[in-house]
Amino acid sequence: MESVWCRERRGQVIVCEQAGATWLPFEPLGRMQTARRSGGRESAEVVWAAGPGCQRDLFASARTTPAGPGRLDKGR
Repeated sequence: MESVWCRERRGQVIVCEQAGATWLPFEPLGRMQTARRSGGRESAEVVWAAGPGCQRDLFASARTTPAGPGRLDKGR
């Protein structure tokens, strides 16, 4: 049901989820540090993007950003 709603939105649509989600054809985004109140663990994140002006290249360049609080990490 969520995938239908997301696919029917007009304009640029970006959906982020935790790795393992299958309700849209997600692509790997990177590992993110979770909120401090949840222990500051890391979570693998995925993304689905569509629509005019969709800049998928931004996601690819974000995966190469050095690791750190609130930053993406390639290959971890």
